[in-house]
Amino acid sequence: MNKRILSVIHEINKNNHCTIQYLSKQFQVSERTIRNDLNTINDLLSASELPLLELKSEGRIAKSTEFSNILDYVSESDFYHYKLSSDWGLVITWTVALLYKTVSRRQNYWNMQELTCWIFPAVFA
Repeated sequence: MNKRILSVIHEINKNNHCTIQYLSKQFQVSERTIRNDLNTINDLLSASELPLLELKSEGRIAKSTEFSNILDYVSESDFYHYKLSSDWGLVITWTVALLYKTVSRRQNYWNMQELTCWIFPAVFA
């Protein structure tokens, strides 16, 4: 789940007359993207044993009275954990190493890779 999906959940929760077109304009994405987001939300609702969203005519989104319970299953704090690509991990590692002169110029790429894994274990897990 990403921040947009969480925002879509909040928007549907507060707006009783939400449509795919409205959400598409609100979040500046395609209607297909919103439909995919709604599928993800329905997966979460299903896993939480809550009634699913329904798509009605003209792109209207119907929610149950229990929809707000989904907020108990989502957390904004999950979005503040970042993963770096291995390329960015290496860039940062080289930068730190050069700034602190902890790595001699003779060390090869594989030593830098090991150092990167040591500094950023979550990136290479």
